[in-house]
Amino acid sequence: MGAWAARTRVVHLPEQDTTDFEKCLYATDAPLYVAAGFTGRRVDHMLAVFHAMLRRSEKRVVLLGEEEAMALVPPGRPFAMDLEVGAVVSFYPLLPARGTMSEGLEWSVDGLALAPGEAIGTSNRAVAPRVEVGFDAPGVLVLVARQCLGALIEAVR
Repeated sequence: MGAWAARTRVVHLPEQDTTDFEKCLYATDAPLYVAAGFTGRRVDHMLAVFHAMLRRSEKRVVLLGEEEAMALVPPGRPFAMDLEVGAVVSFYPLLPARGTMSEGLEWSVDGLALAPGEAIGTSNRAVAPRVEVGFDAPGVLVLVARQCLGALIEAVR
């Protein structure tokens, strides 16, 4: 066994009202969670991860998929990422939210009302090296290409 095994603690959480992912979020305390393996074959599991991220929105979570990285945009404050010009940036509302500001995007989200089943912000593009957005409510998922993971992590921190 490695040295890490002596510092490892196993916690049994018998309740069945949450997924294992949500249990990880509520039973641990970390400045940032990078979650890999949650965006693959099982769409129901991926939706459950989004659900857990909304329920535990005080936790800073970055999901790492095969092709993309994603996180919730914190509401009420600017969210900035340093990206290459031309990078694709999508905004998908899990809950209704309105854009409060937007810079560096081809299509502004400032004043845009996003809501599931109504309006989404798919396939926007960076037109400047720094993209900055703000939303008035929680629940907007930002998606970028996997190679932008570092920029997304810095923005979520």
